Amino acid sequence: MFKRIETESVLSVVEKAIEDQGLSFRKVSRRADMDYYVYHFEDLNTEINGDMVTPSLRIINNNDQKTAFRIMTGCLRWVCMNGLSAGDLFYSQRIIHREGQTFDDKLHDIPFRVAASLDYLQNHFKDDIESMSQTIELDQAIQIIGNLKVPDKVKRQALYHLYYPRRSEDARHNLNLWGLWNNVNESLREKSGGTKAAIKTNDQLLSDIKILAA
Repeated sequence: MFKRIETESVLSVVEKAIEDQGLSFRKVSRRADMDYYVYHFEDLNTEINGDMVTPSLRIINNNDQKTAFRIMTGCLRWVCMNGLSAGDLFYSQRIIHREGQTFDDKLHDIPFRVAASLDYLQNHFKDDIESMSQTIELDQAIQIIGNLKVPDKVKRQALYHLYYPRRSEDARHNLNLWGLWNNVNESLREKSGGTKAAIKTNDQLLSDIKILAA
């Protein structure tokens, strides 16, 4: 049976968790056709390889009996025209509007999981992002791209730009995990047939690259 999720109630719980962590935020409403709120934590901005990375928390909800509720803490990368996100690097939860124990448990866990993700942002985020600047060899980059869960056309685009970088910061002599993510990130946008599809695929991209490089 369908069960509503009141967005304002979730916002209240989330904002209390943020305030309890002593964080300031900038809250933005993104879309008119659904409840879509973004909390930007600009005090935690981190620059790496010329990119400004902004941690954020997003809440997406629509009680239309078609769209699941979603909450995620991740980061935005601001470079060129690219605004794709790495969503579940920190925390991502999807809740189907269906009455039952699973619904109740997930909704109940939101403040605790938000608090944990905010603690990570304040204590580990910067070090983890900066660890992506470690240099890698071309052969390793090729192997990582080949093992990513992205379409073959995205892999071909990313491999092409290993040899012909879009930006000087991503040149082969300066190749690192962050530059590799930049490359695949933009290849997803170019080859995924729409931003929505690219964002969905990109949710785990940064963490997948880190795992494959280990």
